[in-house]
Amino acid sequence: MVQHRRPKAPVDWNLVRSAARAVTPWVELLTALTALALAMTGRG
Repeated sequence: MVQHRRPKAPVDWNLVRSAARAVTPWVELLTALTALALAMTGRG
């Protein structure tokens, strides 16, 4: 028999917040690099 265990909350908001805080600078950096690459290829 399979036992279905469900966590009380589907999302651990503390974990989500800390992950978002950790990821945000990298997302901004990646966005800036992508924009720079597009500008350089567009110019060239």
